[in-house]
Amino acid sequence: MGIGMTTYTYKVVDQHDDSLSSVEDIFDGTKVIGQIKTEVNITVQDVDDIVDCAFAGGINYWCSRAFPRCNVWPSDVEYASQCLTRGYDLTLVDSEEVDDDGNPTEYHLNLASFLRGFEVYCDRHGKNVSYLLEDYDASDADCIIQYALFGNLVYG
Repeated sequence: MGIGMTTYTYKVVDQHDDSLSSVEDIFDGTKVIGQIKTEVNITVQDVDDIVDCAFAGGINYWCSRAFPRCNVWPSDVEYASQCLTRGYDLTLVDSEEVDDDGNPTEYHLNLASFLRGFEVYCDRHGKNVSYLLEDYDASDADCIIQYALFGNLVYG
């Protein structure tokens, strides 16, 4: 079941160009002759797993807790990491920052912002989405969440 689709652009270089003297010249993208776009499906399980990875060790140095952004825990959600794919926003509580009233700062994460954060992370860090979905770690998950919430990396 696809949940989101992200389009990635790959640069193509002319390998027969005499001005490219080595393999490094070919792969460093010195002469772009076109672009290829590809779409990759991101599944419910992909989102749930990445959010779970973030909670298990990626964001816990700056986020003290996470919970569904609703009054009652949803009956169709066993773990907070499942909220986004079940249609619920998440509230993430900053472990250090406080608002003007001295309360811990809260950030709100929804599925659309998560997918945007995923795309920004891949674009800015040159990550191939297909490989990332197969091999990510807590650091990757942390970056995805930060891009989703803040548009850039704020912590670490």
